[in-house]
Amino acid sequence: MSARRRKTKEKQQKIQLPKAVLLVIFTIVVLCASVYLVISQSIKQKILAVASYKNGTHIVTVYDLEEGIRSKVIIPGDLYANAAHQRGEWRLDQITKIIDVEKLSPHIYADSIMKALDIPIDEYTYNSSSSMNIFERIKLALLSLNISSSSLNIYDLADTYMLQQERLPDGGEGYVMSGEVSSSIKRLFVDDEFASHNYRVEVIGGKETNYQSLLDVVDILTTIGTHVVFVKNDESIDNSDCVIESKEDVDVSRISRVFNCKKRVLTEGNLDIRVLLSKEFTDRF
Repeated sequence: MSARRRKTKEKQQKIQLPKAVLLVIFTIVVLCASVYLVISQSIKQKILAVASYKNGTHIVTVYDLEEGIRSKVIIPGDLYANAAHQRGEWRLDQITKIIDVEKLSPHIYADSIMKALDIPIDEYTYNSSSSMNIFERIKLALLSLNISSSSLNIYDLADTYMLQQERLPDGGEGYVMSGEVSSSIKRLFVDDEFASHNYRVEVIGGKETNYQSLLDVVDILTTIGTHVVFVKNDESIDNSDCVIESKEDVDVSRISRVFNCKKRVLTEGNLDIRVLLSKEFTDRF
């Protein structure tokens, strides 16, 4: 090969190299922008409560994403609770064993905590599984970096008057709720959007629904900050599982997510929100 042709080829290679580098850089920028866009659109609400279970530890972490405050509520595993899916009353540790042995959905764990403490749980992490997608988990981790250790509040329920230690039906010592969860803990879960507007809510159960489950839902809605004005059974209600109806200007995304319900527009009446629950819902809740 002549020297001239060799120099020409080397020159072409030098010209092609920057183009390849630019293509890689462009691809990385587009990828990062896409990931950022997806992450930025996740977790839009102000308050996020995450129930977590790992290695026998039960914690509900409440993130105030606007104020940059994180609170942890520690729940003893010996708390006697009414398990979701109509599984009866068990220690919280026993509920996790039932989930593991029978390979049930960890969603039962989150619902059981909601029923026990009358608090909303937005998401859960259960051992290696989570109700949050990868982008929501990344965003939550990034937001947590901005919360200083001095902004972390810890509440251990075993050290409060809310729990009473006594002998449980299984013969061993454990805890039962001695009353309602304290207002200092409940206010961690309040959604200002609901509380400030004092939305009027109606909860209706369909045919053969469990009335106690309706009352459990009412208690959780009250903790969120809504004002429940009616709760009743109406056998004419015919819908699958559960539906959250609301006026067009009322965002019920958080309620829908907490109870895993569908949403639709409320077109009649003077209420702001109507919660329609079927036997299918009360059986799973």
